[in-house]
Amino acid sequence: MANWPSYVDVLLDGFGFEPESVLTRTDVESGPAKQTQTKSRPMVTVTASVRVKSQADYLAFLGWHRVTIHRGADWFDWTHPVTGATTQARIVGGKLGKAVPLGGLQRWEIPLSLEYWDA
Repeated sequence: MANWPSYVDVLLDGFGFEPESVLTRTDVESGPAKQTQTKSRPMVTVTASVRVKSQADYLAFLGWHRVTIHRGADWFDWTHPVTGATTQARIVGGKLGKAVPLGGLQRWEIPLSLEYWDA
């Protein structure tokens, strides 16, 4: 399995986790809605921006995305920034956001969303 590139930094600005619900909620004619757990664990979406520090790293990241993880279709090992545990993640829909150069063409910032199964 591929690994998240070590030269790519995840930025804290705009970073967040959003777990999907594992419940099904049904409105009833009278009284409170019924809720039941229908999944054993949620998929968690991580919203983030990443930064690379050189044009070579930017091109390497694009190559990793295109070839190594097949344009985002494949799972890869990712170190969870809060727990420090290695988990399998993938890029949601394989889509990288609009890459923005920072101060010339050396440093780049790229928004993306990752997803992984919560334990």
